[in-house]
Amino acid sequence: MYIPKATSTAQSPTETHLLVIQIAKHRLAATNAHLPENVISKGAPAITPRLKGFTMELKLIRDPFIQVNSAGPQEKMYRRPDTEQIDRMDAALAHFRDSEPVNSDDFATALDQILDFQREDGSFSYFSDYRMDSDCRVDFVYRPSYACCQILMRAVLAMHEPPSPESGLYDALRRGLTFCCGRGLAGHGFDSEVQQIDDLRNFASAGYPEFADRLSDICPDFCTMVASIISGYEQRLSGCRTIVGFGTDITVRVAELLELFGREALIPVFVYGSLMEGMRNAGTLKGCAHRGPARLNGYALYSLGSFPGIKPSDDGGCTLGEVRMVDARTLEKLDELEDNGKLYRRTGVEVVMQGMLHAHDHKCQAWTYEYLGEVESASRVPEQLQPWSRTIALRKTHVWYVAYGSCMSYERFMCYLAGGTCKDNGRTYEGCSDPTPPICTASMPLFHDVYFGNESRSWGGAGVAFLDVDNPGFTHARAYLISREQYEQVRDQEGRSDQWYGREVELGTRAGIPMLTFTSADKRPHNAPSEAYLSTMRLGMSEAFPGYASAEDPELLLAEHLK
Repeated sequence: MYIPKATSTAQSPTETHLLVIQIAKHRLAATNAHLPENVISKGAPAITPRLKGFTMELKLIRDPFIQVNSAGPQEKMYRRPDTEQIDRMDAALAHFRDSEPVNSDDFATALDQILDFQREDGSFSYFSDYRMDSDCRVDFVYRPSYACCQILMRAVLAMHEPPSPESGLYDALRRGLTFCCGRGLAGHGFDSEVQQIDDLRNFASAGYPEFADRLSDICPDFCTMVASIISGYEQRLSGCRTIVGFGTDITVRVAELLELFGREALIPVFVYGSLMEGMRNAGTLKGCAHRGPARLNGYALYSLGSFPGIKPSDDGGCTLGEVRMVDARTLEKLDELEDNGKLYRRTGVEVVMQGMLHAHDHKCQAWTYEYLGEVESASRVPEQLQPWSRTIALRKTHVWYVAYGSCMSYERFMCYLAGGTCKDNGRTYEGCSDPTPPICTASMPLFHDVYFGNESRSWGGAGVAFLDVDNPGFTHARAYLISREQYEQVRDQEGRSDQWYGREVELGTRAGIPMLTFTSADKRPHNAPSEAYLSTMRLGMSEAFPGYASAEDPELLLAEHLK
């Protein structure tokens, strides 16, 4: 016999208790009574307060069918499940499980009916015939059995003395829980885990943790099964494996479930921006354990202005941050802060823990928030500038000096910073007061042409490179991240007069840090560069653009500059 699934069976606590209230409203309206406005308490487990003067009758009916006429020219009578009656039974069971005082006459009456309703196999099925689809079997056979066992559990826990093994209540609960082991409390379809968690929460609200502690001998198999399921959810929570069918995120549900069962329910989250210690949103994680600094490989960090974002990277990108352990409520706050699913997406990743406590690169799973918008390559934050707190600090103290001439050679540029004699032209430079090397370098394009002009004594009277910022074009350049003080002293050594490098040029930002260079105030008379100058530029070009060095002679990259 095939039984179609009921179209409006209430399963979740919220839906179930709305049905209770609908029934209550109907009955109260008949007596001209009024339903109080605040009748449902928010949160889990949901509880419907007992209404003054209102009683809920539990009427369990086996095989609740109704006769209906088929549509068409030849009308025929056929049976279908009475979904309204099923809804009423679901709602009544939920009421006696969640809110009816166990010492009330109504509870005692309901208990008698539940005991009478139990079948020989221990179930409390609505239907006699189990030959039905799996989803129907869960809704009409197993979940009513869970609800009845939960009510029986409330009853035995309320007794001053545990029931004897010979008592009817003891035997009914034992046989009922044994039947409940049949599916491992699993639901059906893509929503299986969600239903399982709801049923476990209902057992917890009925007092299961106390039952497992005091009365597990009633049905050891059931207690072993529940312990195994809960342990499985613990592992899934710590391993960030809580995204199920059709992308349903059960992370918060699992964490709340584990809390109900007295288990650790902390969730690892890798943070890399404003949520890190000392940053502006760190208060959101106040009280959350700090597991330590960590590195996320395969994701690049991008500056989005006052906050960062990460995107998957296949070129060796990484992001530095820290792992925090949060509870379910904090995770919900983080989802809201990050606009999860719209601006960012929470995703599970593997991070490498760092620091003295993790000398051997301990790996662990964690959640993090991936940016969903578009990013520009210039906003990428190199590892040397991370973590984000360092990036923010560097914005106040450092700039990118963008070199397009002989200073593309790292060794040549270091003569300006550290001083000494340059092997390329034989000149001795005084250097900067701070000889610290650049924090990092970056190759980049400039959308202006380079030309050669003036007569430089440093290069035997030959021309040197200038940037034609008044006209569009293209050239390759190399950026050095140095302190603002170093930058100003490099300008002094290059020469600040209008005929040399007196014009400062702003080139935007990289990783949120200003990019600056300088050229002449006006275009200078053309003068060919020396071979030594070109060789130095070729060396710098090879260093900054190693991919070009293997594919073509770096001199070809200078062809446009030599016109």
